[in-house]
Amino acid sequence: MIEVAPEKLGFLREQLETPEFTGHVVWALYNDPDLPEISGKTQIGAELAVKYGIVDKEGRRPPSYRDTHSVVPFDYYPLITR
Repeated sequence: MIEVAPEKLGFLREQLETPEFTGHVVWALYNDPDLPEISGKTQIGAELAVKYGIVDKEGRRPPSYRDTHSVVPFDYYPLITR
């Protein structure tokens, strides 16, 4: 969509993540031995990318939705016994 209307949507380019970026974050989570500690909690991909040292195409680091949209993660299931 950005390529079709760059004058209208070009500003989004620095905010968006590629599907590959998301895949790298998911793979890092899958391989994290501490995954049970964060399971059941909202996670922000951009923040996880910083934690795991992941960058998007051309070395970009997409911004966190915490900063751009005031999203605050919370525990969905804090009472689950693990």
